Amino acid sequence: RSHLKRHRWLSLALREYLDRRPTPVWTTPVHNVSLLQVRAYQALLHAMETSASTLFRLTDDVSDCVRDCFPIARSVVETAINVGYIAAGGRTVAEEARQHSVKRSVLDLNRRLDIGTLRFRHRSRRLGQPDTVPGLRDALIRMGTEIDRKPRNWTPLSTPKRIDVILTRLGARIAEPLGHAYFSIYQDASEVVHGTIYGCFLSSGKTMVVNQELALHDKAFTILFACSQVLNRAVASVGVAHELEEIVESADAFDLLLLKIPVFAEAFSRSARQALRKR
Repeated sequence: RSHLKRHRWLSLALREYLDRRPTPVWTTPVHNVSLLQVRAYQALLHAMETSASTLFRLTDDVSDCVRDCFPIARSVVETAINVGYIAAGGRTVAEEARQHSVKRSVLDLNRRLDIGTLRFRHRSRRLGQPDTVPGLRDALIRMGTEIDRKPRNWTPLSTPKRIDVILTRLGARIAEPLGHAYFSIYQDASEVVHGTIYGCFLSSGKTMVVNQELALHDKAFTILFACSQVLNRAVASVGVAHELEEIVESADAFDLLLLKIPVFAEAFSRSARQALRKR
């Protein structure tokens, strides 16, 4: 928990750095990151910090509340992967994310769902008064008839393929911890989110293990470790992509501190630790 708090603080410091505000870590922030990417990074980093705060509260006492940590942790992990993917893809990918956000906001004003003979509809009154929302009329004109279409994913690449892009462009020291966290969290989180019997047993430590209490603590550890790692590597990915060495050095220093703890070092792959220590 204490290390997750440290990495959350590092993420907050990066957001201030991107705003060119002095921080306790970087006193003279200078960078050439485009405003488009800055806004994307800040939105994603802030979301992860908020979710980390929720995890602090849910793991204050390890209990059945660990169940609710799984979907939150999955959100943190996938958000961190998106930070890395936008960093690797540059302004083009950041623009794709922005356009998806605008389109999804507009589509949400006019939704429908048909289930057999059931019909569900939602149409916002704002559509009849587009000038009351800044930018809405222009967005409606640009989208045209798309308002009635099903929203697409913001990128055609699956999460593993995004990690592969990060691996190719930013290297293993960024991609491997993200991949490790995705591997550790994704399937368990899916079981919980989809409400399966296995997910219910898993989240309360009642799967095929001898010591249920130990299983709960193990799951809580996995969640906190994974989220600490991805918060750190999200920060580092921005540094690597934009050649901000002071960002990378600080992130690596925080990560090496985490890996000095024996149980954390054992939990993480040897190749990833070696990649970090090459710096």
